[in-house]
Amino acid sequence: MKQTKNNAPIPDAPECVRNHLGVYACEPATFRELHAALVAGRLPACSAAELEERKAAPASFEVTADGIAVIPVRGVMQRGDSKFNDVANTLKIRKQFREAAGRDDVRGVMLHIDSPGGAVAGQTELVDELDRLAAVKPVRAAVDEMACSAAYWLASRTGYVTANRLAQVANIGCYTVAYDETGALERKGIRIIVVSTGKYKGLGADGSVPPELVEEMQLRVEAVNAEFVRAVAEGRGLPLETVEALADGKAYSGDAALERGFVDAIGNFDEAMNDFVTQLNRERETKMAEEKKLIGEFQALADRDGYEFAKEHFGKSEAEIETARRDVKISKLETALAALQGERDSLSQELEKEKARIAELEKENAALKEPRARGAVPAGFQAASAEKKKPMFNSSKEGRN
Repeated sequence: MKQTKNNAPIPDAPECVRNHLGVYACEPATFRELHAALVAGRLPACSAAELEERKAAPASFEVTADGIAVIPVRGVMQRGDSKFNDVANTLKIRKQFREAAGRDDVRGVMLHIDSPGGAVAGQTELVDELDRLAAVKPVRAAVDEMACSAAYWLASRTGYVTANRLAQVANIGCYTVAYDETGALERKGIRIIVVSTGKYKGLGADGSVPPELVEEMQLRVEAVNAEFVRAVAEGRGLPLETVEALADGKAYSGDAALERGFVDAIGNFDEAMNDFVTQLNRERETKMAEEKKLIGEFQALADRDGYEFAKEHFGKSEAEIETARRDVKISKLETALAALQGERDSLSQELEKEKARIAELEKENAALKEPRARGAVPAGFQAASAEKKKPMFNSSKEGRN
């Protein structure tokens, strides 16, 4: 355990050490100052208990009355919490992005940036999370004093960047540092023997920085920088060649950054917020007017062609709607024609039945008109029986007596 100026022990846990290693996208002067303060024991640090408390703290942010979530990006950026002050934990910032994306009370997000950049580890994941947020909510960045290296990498992916006039912006580039400790080891009489399985395995483990190690480190730094440059060019809508020409590690003041297309406006944080609110209100009014117009157009279509037709075809081109109208008209005519044909078939069947009935009646009528022999009984009648023909009273003489 090391000691800080205030004699607080520095927790040198593997996780803590790992967060400070690797390739950096950080403004070099700030990095040198931090390193010098660390070596001299002048860098304030929290205790192990305070570090654990910091890790457990929720990743919260302020939401203004106008519905803007203000997410601070302040201090050196690194993946995870640190024992040192003024560190922007990119893991917590990613959680804040996810929360802001899902909250209904958040209309837009403002990144409040004052950072020299920091470790590249976790940077691509942070930028990807920002891109997902920007897909559902408008995002802007306001630079107070500094948005360099990794911090500008992040700012460039927002839709609009405002910086104050003296802010330091861009500083596009990456680097890493290797310490050649062979001289110090020799003075101490220490010689390190490295036994490895290949040319590059364990390279530099003896405290030296051979050309092969420098070459490998250069390739790593250039690969990260290529991703950095591509992201800035895409985010700012600038030609890749333009950003490559300016990616020389130089930081620009607000006005110079504006001239080169790295920021959109010059102003302080309050001005950036007021402009953001104005833009959000304007977009809301425009959206409401568009929605009102669409409702009116839908209602007009429904009044003319019916609700179901409007629900199915609203939003299509006039040519497509006219074609659909013709299709509906043709369909109605075909339905009516089919109904008429069915009615005709039904009437034809009734007609055939009536014709058959008429034929039967005509046959019966013809039979009735045929000539008959005298005394012939018409069909359907039978001769009365002799009993029935017998007179009721006997007119004979016997009967009279």
